[in-house]
Amino acid sequence: MLDLVRGAGDLLVAEARGAVVSYTLSYNDDGTGTQTPGMFAIYADVSPDNGGLFAFGVDLADGPIDWIMNLAPQGNFRKTASPTKFVGFSAGVAEDAAGGKVSGLPDLAKGSSLIPAYGFGQISGDLNNLRPANYGNYFDSNPNAPGSVYRAHLLLAVGGYHGSASGLHFQAGSVDNKASVYDDCSGTESVVAQLSIFNVIEGAAAISAMAGESSQAITPCAAVPEPGVILLTLSGLIGLNLRTSRAKRG
Repeated sequence: MLDLVRGAGDLLVAEARGAVVSYTLSYNDDGTGTQTPGMFAIYADVSPDNGGLFAFGVDLADGPIDWIMNLAPQGNFRKTASPTKFVGFSAGVAEDAAGGKVSGLPDLAKGSSLIPAYGFGQISGDLNNLRPANYGNYFDSNPNAPGSVYRAHLLLAVGGYHGSASGLHFQAGSVDNKASVYDDCSGTESVVAQLSIFNVIEGAAAISAMAGESSQAITPCAAVPEPGVILLTLSGLIGLNLRTSRAKRG
């Protein structure tokens, strides 16, 4: 289990150096750029010194949450008499309204049938562009149907809440707030990231960030992570998934 310690402000620092993942919780935000009272959205942004978001775990204070949907992209490509190819966050998937948790990571058990998708949280893209030759178009396997297109300001989840937005916040001290990144743009090796958790913001700020992201786009793997980083173990995320296996609501 990752050792997360409270730093200055809302900064949580994991056992790694270099790569930074930032989570933003935006209220009155439906995740599409439209301000919607009673909804919230969770976004991820990743520093350029790596291959983009590999795995995520978010734990919110669950009191005011009515429902939550995991919208991290996951899908596959199919070809008759050939192995199905998988892409996106299709393992360790959780959307637990009772616990205020969402999570996901690539399914490494697929081996050579897994297509790594680099640049999540760094650049906008379309997973259909990763279609292998002679395979069919991208098939969305997320039951919430986020589609193949994603933004640099990566939408992880949306949900609904009741009461005051002041009750919406990240669960203080939770070990389930965690993230890892691809260490570069080749293979599936990952490293634990420093996790910067921002205060709750009003939806207009997130919408403004999305509007300006094209001018802020960065190049994945712009630098090599520091050699002291620690590999993210699957056991930690399996534990996360077990802790978030309560019945879904929504």
